[in-house]
Formats: sequence, structure tokens, C-alpha cells
Amino acid sequence: MSSSYLSTWAANSSLDFLLASAFLSCHLDDPTPAGLGSTEILGGGYQRQPITFSGAANRAAVSNNPQVFTGMPECTVFWLGVWNGLAGGRMVSAVQVSPAVPVPASGQFVVAAGDIAILF
Repeated sequence: MSSSYLSTWAANSSLDFLLASAFLSCHLDDPTPAGLGSTEILGGGYQRQPITFSGAANRAAVSNNPQVFTGMPECTVFWLGVWNGLAGGRMVSAVQVSPAVPVPASGQFVVAAGDIAILF
């Protein structure tokens, strides 16, 4: 059987399309490739934050704005997710937080610009 692959142009174009309107989420556990919303943090003032990405190059795109989650419930952030909707939507990618970050009640969780890279 022969193998196949996306060209770099196709991978870059796909990333640009998928990340054109994206939101970052925090998760208590691995959302898995299925994009399990049940692992997402709930409560307090938590809500997904808008995330923007550089134009894809060399099959990768990197975040270019910070995300600040405020009013978080007491939790530990183990995973981050990139979604195509502020609520609901579909997960595009997941990133493991290592080491996991504990957040106190009413605390905040900050993700710096450049911390999220998506590779194709």
C-alpha cells in the first residue's frame, strides 16, 4: 500500500482556516481526540477566551495574544483546548499543561502569547 500526505501549502491553509475564529479552554482532564466538553472547567467566572494565531508557516501556527481566565473556581488545569466556538463548537486541538497548574478559588490562569503552538 502506498502512503500519502498533505503538502505544506495544504497543511498551512488548513490551519489558517481552522484557527480563523478560535477560543481557548481549560480542562480538568484530557478532552481526548473526541473533544469531550465534559472535561472542561465549569463555574465561577470561567469562560473560554479568544485566541488568535499567526499565519501558519512550515505546518505550524503559534498564538499571538495572551489569554487571562479570571474568577476561576478552585481547580487544577491539566489540559487546554482550542475550540471553534465560545460555547459548544468543536475542538480543534488539545495541549497538555505540564506541570499541571493549581488555581485558587476566584483566581486567574494566564496563558502568554506564544505558549500555544499547533502543528499539522
